[in-house]
Amino acid sequence: MNIILTNSIEIYIIELPKVEKYLENTQLDIWVKFISNVGDIDMNKADESIKKAKEVLETISSDERESYLAHLRLKYILD
Repeated sequence: MNIILTNSIEIYIIELPKVEKYLENTQLDIWVKFISNVGDIDMNKADESIKKAKEVLETISSDERESYLAHLRLKYILD
């Protein structure tokens, strides 16, 4: 599903289980792999935006405070 909000912003809703069946190593497919399981990404094929996202994810994951806040967000959602 594609939602166009303005001339400069578009939102794509991707159902990951459906997309994973048709992966062809496009840029979108690499992002789907990143969202699904960051460990499955071949960083040689990744562009700078994915490399930067992985660095940020690793930084946040190693920070105890950020991990705790993520845990609280998940707990709030599940409650």
